[in-house]
Amino acid sequence: MQGGKYRIYWRETGEREACIVRMCGDSPYAVIPETLRGRKVTRLADYCFAKDARFEKSRCLVESSGADDEIRELGGAYLQEAVLPDSLSEVGNYCFYNCAKLEKLEIGSRLGGIGSDAFMNCQKLRRLFLRCGCMEPSGLPRILSRIPWDLEVTFLPSPHRTEAVLFYPEYTESYDEIAPAHLFGRSISGEGFRARQCFRDGVLDFARYDAVFAQACAEETAETLCRFAFDRLRFPVGLCGQARERYERYLRAHTHTLLKELVGSRAFDAVAFLYESDLLDTKDAAEGILLASAAGWTEGSVCMQRLLQARADTGGKDRYAFDDF
Repeated sequence: MQGGKYRIYWRETGEREACIVRMCGDSPYAVIPETLRGRKVTRLADYCFAKDARFEKSRCLVESSGADDEIRELGGAYLQEAVLPDSLSEVGNYCFYNCAKLEKLEIGSRLGGIGSDAFMNCQKLRRLFLRCGCMEPSGLPRILSRIPWDLEVTFLPSPHRTEAVLFYPEYTESYDEIAPAHLFGRSISGEGFRARQCFRDGVLDFARYDAVFAQACAEETAETLCRFAFDRLRFPVGLCGQARERYERYLRAHTHTLLKELVGSRAFDAVAFLYESDLLDTKDAAEGILLASAAGWTEGSVCMQRLLQARADTGGKDRYAFDDF
């Protein structure tokens, strides 16, 4: 059960199963329980987290903790994160409709039933955490088919171990009328669509995913491509030598773009990876220090200076010589 004060409206479904209809809480972080009165929670109802959704309270069972005036409905512009249990296999139609501040979703591998427009208008939902290994079948393909904007997917086979991180860029689709037959042709823009098709029997096909990058270089922005390449190099599950070289070449040619992004997000662990992987030469490393200082990230600037000094102390060689540094 989630911590803090809460109220959960739910119904009995099937044999010893439960469906959550609505949730209220005292914080914008929803942790959906795995069981309710001994019944496994297997479904979230239609409009479960949609703002001001109507439902018949008289037909629901209730679990609660805390006074009514200390909690509010979890949904709309309030909900920011949601953790779904391993038992959950389905979310209903418009389940998270208009959850405009939802940024992070954590799910188990069994979630495969995704209702129509379940994430409509959840434009801030940019991070998905999947509690399973990246070589296990999951409902990820169905979720990706419902989220066409930028999405970073992290695989967590255990609570404190990240196995892989993949970036799925945004794509758009439109339908154009073909006259005079009044037929409609489907037009898709963006390599994010192809990246979302790289599965075989519900399991990630890393070779197909990596092959998308070559075409993406002709269509996507440098910011998008840096994220794509960096995540694969940092967590290189199933990464072959040729694809690795392609990613490394791209990052070395676009270090300014990547450093600007990482400094802006205060991602020191990621910056440290660049240093340790020899993806930065001396000039690049110095630029990272200057970017951090300009951004007011004093801690990052100091730590990068230490990394640079550690490289010098161990006799690390740069790709170029800079006499004026």
